[in-house]
Amino acid sequence: MPDCRTETGRLGVDGGSVAARQPILDAVAQCLLAPSPPPPLWHPLDIGALADSSLAVVLERVASSDPAPGAGPSAAWTCALAAALVEMVSAVALRQQPRAAGAVEARRRRAAELRATALELAERDIAVYGDVL
Repeated sequence: MPDCRTETGRLGVDGGSVAARQPILDAVAQCLLAPSPPPPLWHPLDIGALADSSLAVVLERVASSDPAPGAGPSAAWTCALAAALVEMVSAVALRQQPRAAGAVEARRRRAAELRATALELAERDIAVYGDVL
């Protein structure tokens, strides 16, 4: 069995005629017609704290064929990222405008609360969805 990622990648970089690309096309076709890969070593609903995972791991889990994590946790993680950006901007504003510290610090604290809540809701969504399955 050819390495599907390598063969597919070669299609974009190898020049030449269709005849020259035919072995690559054959390898890609073999990948597409191959049986589905074995299931992952982890159970899709045994997520653990994805908030503690790298972004690459989270994205792989969302992109997998498993039903969870899905749209709910993805939306919650997006909210958590947005809240983290508000925290960052607030920290910069505190340095630049120390006279407005009260309002800026309150905004920063609220954003931190929202970030934590969003991450918790993502984990709860996964757990609840697992109960449905």
